[in-house]
Amino acid sequence: MTEKSRHKLVIVAIIISTVPFLLLVPSPSLWGLTKSTALWGSSVAGYIGLSLLLWQFILGTRAISGLFFKDLAAKLKLHSWLGTYGIVIFLLHPLLILVAYAEPWQYVLVPSFKNGYESSVTWGRFALLAILLIWLTSAIVRGAISYRPWKYLHYLAYPVLFLSLQHVPDIGTSFKADAIQAYWICYVAITLLCVALRLRHVFGFDKLAYTISFNKQLSDSVHLLRLTPQKRAPGLRAGQYVYLQMGLKTEEHPFTVLDYSSDGDLLVAFKIYGRFTQKLALKLPGDTLLVDGPYGSFLQEPSVPPESVFIAGGIGVTPFVKRALEQPGHYLLYANRTRQSAVLRTVFKKALGNRYTDILSRQDGPLQAGEVSGRISSQIIEQLIPNAPSKHYFVCGPESFTQHVFQELLRLDVPPNQISLEAFSF
Repeated sequence: MTEKSRHKLVIVAIIISTVPFLLLVPSPSLWGLTKSTALWGSSVAGYIGLSLLLWQFILGTRAISGLFFKDLAAKLKLHSWLGTYGIVIFLLHPLLILVAYAEPWQYVLVPSFKNGYESSVTWGRFALLAILLIWLTSAIVRGAISYRPWKYLHYLAYPVLFLSLQHVPDIGTSFKADAIQAYWICYVAITLLCVALRLRHVFGFDKLAYTISFNKQLSDSVHLLRLTPQKRAPGLRAGQYVYLQMGLKTEEHPFTVLDYSSDGDLLVAFKIYGRFTQKLALKLPGDTLLVDGPYGSFLQEPSVPPESVFIAGGIGVTPFVKRALEQPGHYLLYANRTRQSAVLRTVFKKALGNRYTDILSRQDGPLQAGEVSGRISSQIIEQLIPNAPSKHYFVCGPESFTQHVFQELLRLDVPPNQISLEAFSF
């Protein structure tokens, strides 16, 4: 089964998992603008919101979704979409409660422990406040928050799920139905299984130890790591990536595998962006890294037609290295600020000849053969690639770069199904 088919199957599974709540929650005695209708709508919205929350947990946890999918980017986009727009369903639950009981808006936000019922309601209040904070920082002001604080705030989703599960049994009027209780127990069991898989990942049971063979500086900000497996090694294909971790208590970050050998050695090129890569650049031969993966379906057979065009921005060239060097019939357009920042350009020029072009946006002085000045555009692509609209394009780099190139390719009348994108971002 292809990754696209699996992605569609997940969407169908999400929809199917919410349908039983529409059927199992007892219908109101009288439809219309009534208390019973509001309570029915509140129960349905609450259960569906809980279901979507569990799906977000599954899709956003690599230790779980990675068991079934290699293309994690598509699953993370679905996770993000559910988090951005699923808030509407989640909010309907407390809003309809306010309507049913004519309570002031403060009721759903202000904690109270004056009795058992209010304590159970308060677990839901805490869950609501936490999910509003997650939604605000992820969907509204994500661009204003750096990666690390956003990540730690995102971890609030774990207690939200458990608070929501705790909130249901003691106060849910529809929970008295045996069918609802059985379905809810299934959700609890799935949640516990997901937590077990997550803990398995946290403690490193699905990660492999590698030893650094060398750590070379290729330019002012780009390094090349060679990693040797201490025991077994995973199977890899061109264009895939792995997550590197310096220890069980440290962060993990994804890196594309530049090349790999039959005995399991990996070559990873990285650019120094932040604290993690700064520390990685200081690692010495003999140091150990934990490797999780491989992941990704970019550049996978049979999806790379002959004479495809690879367009790379900066360190985004790494997925193309092995394919370009072993199958030199492809074209490679490599966008950088200057000639000096183009990693491995000499190797590419030797292997690809006139099918390789440097596109330099800030190069001072005269251009050399095989160089073009400016930002990549539809005019440059048309000038460099024969019969450009008929080719298949693979684009990798920062997300702003991939989206810009995508729009330029559309201006050339390249069909969208002939454009594959891979963005380097968290």
